Formats: sequence, structure tokens, C-alpha cells
Amino acid sequence: MPFIDKLKAVFIVPEDPKSANSNKDSQEYISSTKPIDNTGTQGVNSESNARFLEILAQVLEKNNQPGFDYLEFRKAVQSIAQMQHLDEPNQFKTAFAAAQAFNVNADTLFDSAKKYLNVLEAEQIQFNKTADQYLQNQLNQKQTESGQLKQTIRNAEETLAQLQAKLDEDKKKLSALESDLSNAQLKVDSNKAAFESAYQQVVRQIKEDLQKMETYLK
Repeated sequence: MPFIDKLKAVFIVPEDPKSANSNKDSQEYISSTKPIDNTGTQGVNSESNARFLEILAQVLEKNNQPGFDYLEFRKAVQSIAQMQHLDEPNQFKTAFAAAQAFNVNADTLFDSAKKYLNVLEAEQIQFNKTADQYLQNQLNQKQTESGQLKQTIRNAEETLAQLQAKLDEDKKKLSALESDLSNAQLKVDSNKAAFESAYQQVVRQIKEDLQKMETYLK
């Protein structure tokens, strides 16, 4: 399995059956992702969530520190949990024993985990900035076009009856533009929701691991 797939996998927690009823520019994945189906869990569908999890995994991979740090520790904990019948404290202690074989202490793991939180926070800030800029550009463009077309319609309404056909066509264009503007808003809101869901999922996992490391490793 490629490294990026392994990295992505360690932050995906399988659903409890009982409870169930490529690195691109930020603006490109904002504008190209389909609007989220609001019927999905919390307004975010699994396809978009997986896409943003992959993007965040790529960010973590790009910032991966040399040697054995939090990411390697996280993967070790997960591997041990899958292969051995150990409770969680012992999973962490066993993984920490592996880390110590690389001369890695608990403070090193804590510091690297916090660094990744900072990296993810910076990515969130940049994503939201790019999303807002994209929406503003869409608003400016569509509002300008809409205003121009409304003026054309007003002028056409004052002309002779034979211009009625052109007037009807312009009204259809206006309706399409207004629909595009509405879709642009929905698209950005949906993608921001999908990103936030993926971001919170990864951050929550790291924070939980930090708490567990504080409890189990000191």
C-alpha cells in the first residue's frame, strides 16, 4: 500500500455497525467538487469526506518529519491494535517501546503531534481563505453579469412587440445566472462543511491520542 494510503487510513475510524442505520491547488478542488448532498450525515457525504481526508493526509505526508515521530507512532498503535488482543493502554505502551528502540522519547512524540496540529490549522486557515476568495469572485462576476442583463431586459421591455422573443430569451439567461450564483454559494458552503468535517476528524484523533499519550506514556 502506498504511504499516502497508509497515512490516510490511520485517521479513518471504521463505523460501529450497531450505530449505523491527487494533490491539487486549493481553488481547483473547491471549484471542482460537487455540492454536498444535504441528506448525508451532518450535510457531508462520504465521498467528499474521503477526498478531504486524502488532501489532509497529503499535507501531513509533505510535513512528515524524518525518523520516528507521531505519525509513525500512530501507525504503530493501529497495527498493534489489529494484530494483538491488547487493551488500549498496552497498545500505546507497546508502540512506545518500539519508539524507544529508535531513541525516541515521549516528549518527542508530544512535540511532533503538536507540530502536525499546527500544520493542519494552517491548512484550515488557507482553505477557508481560498474558499472565501472563490465565493467573492463568483459573487462579483455573477452580480455584474446579472445587473447588465437586467438593464438589457428593461430596455427590451420598452421596445416593440417583435422584440418579445429576445426579451424572453434574456429572462431565461437571467434565471440561469441567478441559479449559477445560488449554486456557487451552495458549492462553497458544502465544500467548507466537508473540509471542516475531515479537519475535525483528524484533529480530534490527534488530540485524543495526545491525551492518551499523556495518560499512558508518562
